[in-house]
Amino acid sequence: MLYNYLKSFIRNSRKGFVLIFFNLTGYSFSISILFLLGLFCHHELNYDTHLDGHNNIFRVELNRSYLNGDTSKLGPIAPGVHTALSEDVKGITSVSRMYKKPSTTVEVDGNFFTEEKIIFADSSFFTCFPINVLQSAGHEILTGNSVVVTRQLASRYFGDDDPIGKFVKVDSQLKRISAVVEDIPSNTHFDFEMVMLIEAEQFAWPLDLWMYPYSFYTYVTIPDMISPIEVERELNSYVYEYAKNSYATMGVSFDEWLANGNGMSYELRPIKEIHLSQGVSKEFLPPGNMIMIATLLSIAVIVWVLAWSNLASVIHAKNLTRKLEFGIRKIFALSNSSLTSQLLLEGLLVSLITTCVSIGLLLFLLPWYNDTISVHLEKEYILSNIWVFAIVHLAVGSFSGLRASLRMVVQKPLDLIQGSLVAQGSKKQLAQLFVNGQFVIASALVTMTLIMTSQLQYMIGKEAGYDDEGLISIAGLSRIKESRNLKSRLLSEAGISGVSFISENLGEVSVTGNLYDKDDPEQEMRGVNLMSVDRDFIDLVKLNLLQGRSFEFLNTNDTVNSIVVNESLVELYGWEEPVGKVLTPGGDWEGFRVIGVVEDFHFQPTNEEISPLGILYSYPQKDIAVIKVRDQSDVEAVHNLWSQYNGGQPAEIRYVEAISKDLYQNEEKLINSSRTFTMMAIILSLIGLFGFASHLMQRKTREIAIRKVSGASSRELFQYFQRRFLVRVLASWIISIPISVLAINKWLAGFPYVHNVRYVEVLLITLFSLALVSVLSVGRTVYLASVRNPVDVLRAT
Repeated sequence: MLYNYLKSFIRNSRKGFVLIFFNLTGYSFSISILFLLGLFCHHELNYDTHLDGHNNIFRVELNRSYLNGDTSKLGPIAPGVHTALSEDVKGITSVSRMYKKPSTTVEVDGNFFTEEKIIFADSSFFTCFPINVLQSAGHEILTGNSVVVTRQLASRYFGDDDPIGKFVKVDSQLKRISAVVEDIPSNTHFDFEMVMLIEAEQFAWPLDLWMYPYSFYTYVTIPDMISPIEVERELNSYVYEYAKNSYATMGVSFDEWLANGNGMSYELRPIKEIHLSQGVSKEFLPPGNMIMIATLLSIAVIVWVLAWSNLASVIHAKNLTRKLEFGIRKIFALSNSSLTSQLLLEGLLVSLITTCVSIGLLLFLLPWYNDTISVHLEKEYILSNIWVFAIVHLAVGSFSGLRASLRMVVQKPLDLIQGSLVAQGSKKQLAQLFVNGQFVIASALVTMTLIMTSQLQYMIGKEAGYDDEGLISIAGLSRIKESRNLKSRLLSEAGISGVSFISENLGEVSVTGNLYDKDDPEQEMRGVNLMSVDRDFIDLVKLNLLQGRSFEFLNTNDTVNSIVVNESLVELYGWEEPVGKVLTPGGDWEGFRVIGVVEDFHFQPTNEEISPLGILYSYPQKDIAVIKVRDQSDVEAVHNLWSQYNGGQPAEIRYVEAISKDLYQNEEKLINSSRTFTMMAIILSLIGLFGFASHLMQRKTREIAIRKVSGASSRELFQYFQRRFLVRVLASWIISIPISVLAINKWLAGFPYVHNVRYVEVLLITLFSLALVSVLSVGRTVYLASVRNPVDVLRAT
């Protein structure tokens, strides 16, 4: 019996094999992508949950309020808050800070490595975060003269040798490896490969400050019986006491600061919510995007529905042609149970085939998928969850077979024979509805993808407001003692036309300060961005100076008391004559006198609105060298000179233009995925249209023959049926217009600067593309049906 079932399945599959092959392949491909995206969404939604006791770990965040009503939330906070959490707040099990160290060169046995994943942390770090320790030299693994490394870093440095007790040189400081820990999983909101102990002498500022710097990510663990709200309330009760003393050491009156409308408070955020939190500044790693996750998952589900509908249409079409077979077999005593078993087996066989194909596609597509979506799903992670994938496939196959068998079982043999070549009206409408729905979705995706791509290209290519051509950036200037000599040597090279030292990379400026206009009787303090530069910066990047002057070489007063501001800052304070105004943080500080106004430029990502900026000479510390080079040979000269002045440690060079583009990772993920799945939707829609056309032509063969006998030419028949399909595409396109316009307008609302969207042009391109591929896909099927000999057709029917 089983042999007969298999023989019948193979015999029927050979009929219309091409159509079945395309639909099965499309279905396998779509469900593979759906599974990958499902794993990606699971990966994104479960950040930090791999840590034991993650429900008890919280990050302390700072809430700031300003006189003008603005508010901000910071992930990192000032280092002094650690004191109150450790000594005064009751119920906390452990407290640990984490400071992200800038790019650093590590020397190992005479070899140099540029490392970007080094952090400073308190000795309680591995108590707060239960990270698996693989090897250690003792119980106390994080001390002043030791470092902890991950397994991957230890392998990179020492291969298969035991790393415990070996020495590395970090910023010319000799450190001993005391422990090796497990690599940090990719779905963790922070990342490191080396941990060093936080010590006061490593920083240029005291570690008891509450007002600056906001650079320490601070975590607490709280037992289940303690409410995070109680901890927040108690911590905020100490804000006034500690902050008042901290501000006083900087010459600022905290009472005056509060009276000016400012405010600060702290809140606890569960670590499992950090990755997808919105509105938090200066995250350790780029946060996730819930909109992107929902969009990707929605697109994947849509693509799967399209593929499943195509497969359902093919099964339905095959069932129509097999009604005569099953009707005759039922007359000859084919039992309903045998019919059910056969169709159920066929459904399971289809499911088994697509499962095998899909698993192969999963493993084959994984590298491409990781590169396209910029994630790092590992093959082991895929294989460990493959059972879910198999169950879904088998369930779909069983359902398809059971659904088909029920339809056949409930019908009488004569009804099956009489309806063998006739499709019921409701089923015909359902098939048409599937095809129309596919093209509605494909049309909307094409329109949205075109506009999203255009917007992203506009953001990336948007003029930053400064000259970044040939401009390179090197971090770590603070480690070079003879920086002035280095600058002179760099400028002596023929291909280097300018050098400037600044505090942060252009596009990544994040330092903020609170300043008020000294001449304002109400003394309104406002939050502004601050960056430190030298005298050559404004000329080097060719900022447009609108009023006043830049920093002058012979004017020593510029080094401590002058500030250049942008247009947005002038607008914020409402100045008509900004030059000569004085900005001060309060207290006994003399303040900064405005000497010039520059045109607004993007010192932060171009997808963010330009905010007020103050350009200073001496504050904050300059750690970045920006150098204008002519070509690649000049970059090599910079490498050599930097290494000479940095104790042989190589320079990590980045092009300023590339830094700006790196800030659009989430947007590029969305664009890449949208392009990919839009093409999939189009292909699957065309497969559906091709299947519908083949089925329609099969049903219309007698009608076509009669029309030809009545005098219709092959050309007229071809045009007649092509118009029917084009009308279907046109109707789908019209329906998709409000869907795509509403969706894209909602997406564009998140950008302060929007490219001029030419909806008419984009929609017409979409219509032309879909119409063209429709003609090409069904043209051959319609043509073959229209040129058949009508006599042969009528004899056969």
